Amino acid sequence: GVCFGHQLLALTLGGKAERAEKGWGVGIHRYTLAAHAPWMDPEVSELTLLISHQDQVTQLPEGATVIASSDFCPNAAYHIRDQVLCFQGHPEFVHDYSRALLDARQAYLGDEVYHKAVASLATEHQGDLVGEWMLRFIQQPASNHDAA
Repeated sequence: GVCFGHQLLALTLGGKAERAEKGWGVGIHRYTLAAHAPWMDPEVSELTLLISHQDQVTQLPEGATVIASSDFCPNAAYHIRDQVLCFQGHPEFVHDYSRALLDARQAYLGDEVYHKAVASLATEHQGDLVGEWMLRFIQQPASNHDAA
């Protein structure tokens, strides 16, 4: 699941998603990797993704393992065994699309959030890497999907 899918899967599986106390998360955001799995190759210690959300997972479903977190979004990515994989960020976004969203929402976001997010777009993001991880996750041999 990605963004809303990340939140919806958490809710459906017994977790909780709600409005973020810290407001909108927009632009490029940096996460610390908390766990590594064989499909997460190459292994990195930090991850950057384009984001656009004001809701987030605040309680993980039972059996979930956090993969990536930050002070802003503690449950930014998680997996449940080798069956569920979710990211709050948008690996499919590109800088131009993110900028267009920011421009369309500038008045709603407020100047401080807007300008900080626009400045963050000078940084590269690792959406392609996350896409590769997702592909490896779903291509794992069937026996791996039953592992705890």
